[in-house]
Amino acid sequence: RIHHQYQSARALGMGDAFTAVADDYSALFYNPAGLARRTSGEVNMSIELAAASAFKEFVDDAKGIDGKAYATEAAKSQAYMALLSKYYGKTFSIRAGLLEGIWVRPNWGFGIIPADLTMEFKVHNQVSPALNIRSYLDTTIAYGYGRDWKAVLPGRLSWGVTGKFVNRGYTNKMVNALDLAADSTVVKSSDLREGYS
Repeated sequence: RIHHQYQSARALGMGDAFTAVADDYSALFYNPAGLARRTSGEVNMSIELAAASAFKEFVDDAKGIDGKAYATEAAKSQAYMALLSKYYGKTFSIRAGLLEGIWVRPNWGFGIIPADLTMEFKVHNQVSPALNIRSYLDTTIAYGYGRDWKAVLPGRLSWGVTGKFVNRGYTNKMVNALDLAADSTVVKSSDLREGYS
């Protein structure tokens, strides 16, 4: 799936057909021209958590394997192969936004998102069952400005711009049943590649 750096619950509820009507705090990220049409200020402080419905079941099954004592590593590896086989073709995702803060006023807005974590797990069957793991951890600071364009044209035309600083930690790796048997911690800090834009 395509990773969105920021997502508004209102926009998702509209099937992401939101850019043309962005007039709330999320205009800072979706369409900063909407800041020019604000008549009052708005503050949004939120903590967001979303997960695929089967994510908990998958995690519980994996913990059940990890919590048992096996006679050999091969037996433990076989249990992980059975787990991955059970979930062939499934995708599990989780997203958490911690302490998102956005403040908008008429014509301008400021936002800080200290931690926006997205993790996606997809079960494949290649040579052996494997789990493809992709994760993003974004920290974002944004400032937006919007104004009406005074022109000879009839109607109202607004423009806007948002500048963002994004620091991203990213990982994308494949883990097979043997890797899971050796160490069930699938994402480690050493796996993360970090950069900013």
